[in-house]
Amino acid sequence: MRLPAADFSATVKWSEPAPPCALQPASPHETAFMRTASFPASLLPCLLTGLAFAAGVRAAAAELAVYPSTVAFADAYDGRQLVVSEGERDVTRAARYTSSDTAVVRVDDHGYLRPVGDGAAQIVVRHGPSEMHVAVNVSGFHTGRAIDFRTEVVP
Repeated sequence: MRLPAADFSATVKWSEPAPPCALQPASPHETAFMRTASFPASLLPCLLTGLAFAAGVRAAAAELAVYPSTVAFADAYDGRQLVVSEGERDVTRAARYTSSDTAVVRVDDHGYLRPVGDGAAQIVVRHGPSEMHVAVNVSGFHTGRAIDFRTEVVP
């Protein structure tokens, strides 16, 4: 079975440059196994790198970032989507969300916030070992706002 080729360059971050994979003369540091193996010793770093990638070993994870970092709701009709990134990768759907006070704000599995009552709360965003907090403030929940016929009723 042949798998389609994929470009992993955007998802793999190395803490140091990848080992060279070009054929080079044997080094004096190679072992007896390396000399008797059926592949050049200069390809060993590439083989080990490939095995590490296949096993899911990664360099240090990029820092988790959440946008917006604070949320203020002015009434009961507001809502806000959190966007979570790890380095240049969007991990919004993979992250896990919890609210410190579900009587103030609720968050769904995809990071969408809905106000439930006046007050302040924290949304905890987790992805892997990283964790971030988003401050949420809800005011005017019970006073509401006037419904605008032109923008909310007319199709």
